[in-house]
Amino acid sequence: MAELYVDTEGLFEAVGEFDQEIKMCDQCIQALEECERAIQRLADSEQYQEDIHKLQRKIEVLRKCRENFRQAQTTLNDIRRCYEQVEQQPYEPDLEKLFLASLGSFGSLGSNTAGIVQMFQNGVDKKTLIGMTKRLIKNFGNLADEAYKENPDWKRVFRGKYEIATKGEETWIKKYGKGYKFSSEKNVGENIKVGTNWAGVAFSGILNAIDNYEEFGTTKSKRFWEETLLETAFEVMEDITVRAVVSAALTAICGGATVVAISAVTVGVIWAIDVVEGYRWERKSGEPKRAAEAVTDRILDDIESKKKKENKRWKI
Repeated sequence: MAELYVDTEGLFEAVGEFDQEIKMCDQCIQALEECERAIQRLADSEQYQEDIHKLQRKIEVLRKCRENFRQAQTTLNDIRRCYEQVEQQPYEPDLEKLFLASLGSFGSLGSNTAGIVQMFQNGVDKKTLIGMTKRLIKNFGNLADEAYKENPDWKRVFRGKYEIATKGEETWIKKYGKGYKFSSEKNVGENIKVGTNWAGVAFSGILNAIDNYEEFGTTKSKRFWEETLLETAFEVMEDITVRAVVSAALTAICGGATVVAISAVTVGVIWAIDVVEGYRWERKSGEPKRAAEAVTDRILDDIESKKKKENKRWKI
C-alpha cells in the first residue's frame, strides 16, 4: 500500500484562501451591477441594451464562480475535519485477530473454529470464503501427511501436535523451508502437504490482491502486481524466519517446545511485528500498515526513486 499523508494545516490555509476569492467575486459583482444601473439611468439607454446583456452575463458567471468557491471551501473544510478526527483517534491493535490466529494453531478443530467465528462476525464475503478455503486446504494437507505415516495418530490432526519439535542436524530455517519443497525422498502424504502449503500461498496472494485492488481500483497497474507478489513472498519468508527464531529461542530457553507452542508463539510474534509497524506508520502518515505492506512499499519506493534519479541524470 502506498504511503498517504494529508497536510491538515495546509488544508486549513487553503480553506482560508477561498475567503479572499469569494470576497473578490463579491467586489467584481458589485462593481458590474453599479455599471449596469448607471447605464440604465441614461436617457438613451436602449441603444446600450447589448452592453447591458453582456454585463448581466458576466455578473451571472461571477455568481456561479462565487458559488463554486463556496462549495469547494465547504468540501475542503469537511475533508480537513475528517482527517483531523482520524489523526486524533489512537491506533488500536487488533486483539481479535491475535486470538483467532492463535486458535488456528490448535489443529484442524481450532483452525475451523476460528474460520467459522470470522464468518459469523464479518459475514460470508469473498475474503472470509477464501480464508476458510485456505484453512480447509491446509487441514487436508495435514490429513494426507498423517495418513501416509506408519502409525497415523488422527488426534494430532484435530487437536494439534503436542510432541517436541525436532530438527535433526539441519537448521530451523532449512527445516521449515522444506515445507515448500517437493522431493522424491518424501512420501506421497508429505508431498501432498507441500502442495497444500503452496496452495495456501496462492490464497494469501489472492487476499493481498483483493486489498490492493481496493486501493488501486484496477489490476492493470504495474504497482498492483508488484505489491501483491512482494507482499505474498514477504509473508512466506516472514513466517519461516520467525518460526525458526521462535523454535531456536524456545529450545534454548526451555530445552524444547511442542509444535503447537511454536505455532502459537510464532503467530503472536508476527502479530506484534504488525502492531509495531501499525503504530509507526499511523504516527508517520495517519495510516497503519502491516509489516508486509510497509516493507513492500519501502522496497518499491526506493526502486522508483533510484529510477527517477537515473533518468534525470541521463537527461542532463
